[in-house]
Amino acid sequence: MAGDIDKLIPVIEEKTSLAASLNRFAEQRQRLISAAGMPNDRSGLEAWLATQRLGAKDRADWKKLLTLTGEAQALNEINGKLIAMRMQHNQQALNVLLSAANQATLYGPDGQTKSTGGGHLFGKA
Repeated sequence: MAGDIDKLIPVIEEKTSLAASLNRFAEQRQRLISAAGMPNDRSGLEAWLATQRLGAKDRADWKKLLTLTGEAQALNEINGKLIAMRMQHNQQALNVLLSAANQATLYGPDGQTKSTGGGHLFGKA
């Protein structure tokens, strides 16, 4: 929020590493579910879990994992919306600056304002 981009570099590196770990876990999960003949989706995972001998702690951990992934998804959606808003704001600011650069107002010899037009004409003396 402060605009200090240098602080993002370690965060990006950690996020990249965590994303790679998640991908490895997802591939492992897919192999297990497919080997059990279950579809590779949430219903397949639920069906596979139903065939496992899970204790109370395992079931509680599973419910907690579902809760945390729901929270992560909600935070990701909010983050995406904030990024889109920031990008829109930056694009609007850039458009204003570009428009102002192309139509800079100057004062003529009579003291009245005049628009400069579209910038430099190349190849003209």
